[in-house]
Parts: sequence; C-alpha cells; structure tokens
Amino acid sequence: MFVHISNSAGTALCRSFVKSGVQTPGLKKNCNAKCTLPWHWQRFCNSKHRCERIKCDPPWGNSNKNLCRNMFNYAARENLDLIGREMFLEEVSSNTNFTLCKQFKYFMVFKDPITRISSNLNRLVKRPKKALRSWLHGEHMGRPTLVKNYLNDMSGTPSLNNYVTRILLGKDAFFLGKMSTHSKKIEHHAVHILNQFELVIPAEMLGTVQAISLMSNLWKKQTNVNETLAQFLAKRLNHKKHGMHLDDESMRILLQANALDIRLYELVKEKFEKLSRSV
Repeated sequence: MFVHISNSAGTALCRSFVKSGVQTPGLKKNCNAKCTLPWHWQRFCNSKHRCERIKCDPPWGNSNKNLCRNMFNYAARENLDLIGREMFLEEVSSNTNFTLCKQFKYFMVFKDPITRISSNLNRLVKRPKKALRSWLHGEHMGRPTLVKNYLNDMSGTPSLNNYVTRILLGKDAFFLGKMSTHSKKIEHHAVHILNQFELVIPAEMLGTVQAISLMSNLWKKQTNVNETLAQFLAKRLNHKKHGMHLDDESMRILLQANALDIRLYELVKEKFEKLSRSV
C-alpha cells in the first residue's frame, strides 16, 4: 500500500515501479486505484462547506464496512503488487483503534513538511503569501477553511496545517479545524500509525543506496526494481527544484501551523537512520 503524499516524489516513483514490472492499478501515472487526483477529499464535503462534489468511487466500493478485506480482494482479483492512495486513509479511525489493514504492507515517502508546502504554494497558488495568511490567520478551530478547487490540492486548512498527520489519521482528523500544536493525543495516534508502516523514507534520502535497497526489498520478485530505481533517482536528483519565495512572516506561520508534522518528520529521520545501518 503506497501512501502517496502529494509533491513528495510519489508520481515519479510510481512510474519507476511500473517500469520495473510492479503491477499497479490502471492509473499508471501515480498508481492510484481509481481517483486520479489527490484532492478527492471534496467528495466528503457537505453543502455547508460549499465544496464541489466529485464522483470518485474506488473499485472496492464506498462502504467502510470490511474495507480492508474489500481492498485486499480487489488487489488479489486484479493481481496487483501495489495500490496507490493519494488521500487520507479511510481505514483509520478511533473505531479501528487507529490500526492499518493487516493485509497490506504500507510504504510512504515523507518530505520535509515546510519544504513540501512551500513548493506546493509556489507551484499552485498565484499569490502564496496572501493565501497562506488568509487561510491560517483565521480562528477556524472547529471547522476547517475549505477551498473549492478544481486544479490543485491546496485544500485550505488541511493542506497547510499538519497535512501528513491528517492523511494518516483518516477522515475525522482531516476535517478538523486548525490543530493545536500541543495536541499530544493526536501526535500519539499519528506515531502509532507510522510505527505500523513497513517503510517510511525521508524524501532527501531517496537517492541513497540504503533507500533504494529497502524499497527494492518490498518487491523481491521484480529483480530489476533496484536498477530502475537507481536510474530514476539519479535523474531526479539533478532536476531543477522550485525555489521558495515566502517571506519570514509566512515561514513563521508555516512552522507554527505544522509543528505536529515536523515532529513526525524528525522521528521518521531518526528511525530511518537506524534502519539504514542494518542494510
């Protein structure tokens, strides 16, 4: 199960997996099972939020009853090695004790939260500094500010305020208002979810021998995954990066609003460093 965090090398990685012979769903460009875009959170919005309703039914059905089994049966029926998910994890909730599906091995690339959001803002929003302040200066603690949007995944509060934490903790967490930076309960649940992942790689470590080896081990029957990943990452690391054009005030807002994601990211880096020593 590939948890595809937007703007974290996921699409390019997927293309590399496909080229290596890893069997993925029909949407080869990002390995997603059906929904081609990461912002299909909009199909969960109600009329009060004035979000655009988008029809996006996953091939295993919309019911959360027996969701894990339904996803596994779909993967087995289609002979898939990997399913991509570019939205929050619907299988995670307090009702499931924040437990991932036992039938799958979960994998994710975790990019530095501030770098990822800054890049998205500069790439997808015409006036990033103004948009950032408008979204995050407001006192919308009970309900998120959601943005009707067709062309990108800048969904307002969820995309600018601990996005990865919200993705990991499912629908209820995704639609919370502004998260407190001192929410130990939310952080505890997010760490619990991350600890269930088979592999989480810090994005800046993707080009290392250790990262390539660990990813390749996820698909041992595809013997050329290691070589293909190495070729892909060599090209990617030479790509021109989007520069950051946010001022000091905007960066301060982002740092404060994403404290939970930043702490998770630091934990992931520490864990990956220890794991790398065993490769």
